[in-house]
Amino acid sequence: MSNSIKEAQSLTLRGELNSKDLEAIRNLNKLDILNLCRIKKVKQIITNSLPQASIEGMKRLRVLVLPELITTDALAVISCRSLREVIIPQKLEILNSGIVYDCRNFNRYVIEEGNMNFSESDGVLLSKDGTKLLSVPCGMKGTYHIPDSVTEIVGGAFLGCTQLNRVLSGKAHLKVANNAFYGCRCSSDIGRDVGIQPF
Repeated sequence: MSNSIKEAQSLTLRGELNSKDLEAIRNLNKLDILNLCRIKKVKQIITNSLPQASIEGMKRLRVLVLPELITTDALAVISCRSLREVIIPQKLEILNSGIVYDCRNFNRYVIEEGNMNFSESDGVLLSKDGTKLLSVPCGMKGTYHIPDSVTEIVGGAFLGCTQLNRVLSGKAHLKVANNAFYGCRCSSDIGRDVGIQPF
């Protein structure tokens, strides 16, 4: 890897990646912005996806643009303590829940204009119509008020939200997946604040 790449603060990748590329990316200590939007394939991986722990322990990474042409596995982004936002590109259609974990400052999803599959409210990822709560950034703090449009909370939606104290909803009942609050310290209070109707 050249010295100019090692010193890069912003990096946009295209085409194909392999496991050695992913390891090299994790070692870019000065990287602030990583754009994977145009990645078409991850070689040497059984499924064509960004695998678990692909982006791990990157100390300075603040912004990550997800690939739009391949899926991103759960726990693909781990322990990036400076990560603040994840950008959902225009053509991304499917996103596994729980892709970001143990990133204490991660506080917002940003949806690129023209994306027909996702929306966001206060940085929280929702389905396009706003009825499904898909992912709460694991760095969210304090109390979170679920938007009135939400009728369902999917599995892993609150994965690792250890800094949330309470989750509130104006609805009497919500459909809540059994593992929606996995690793979330507020889960013991959720029964008093949200009427649970497990799927």
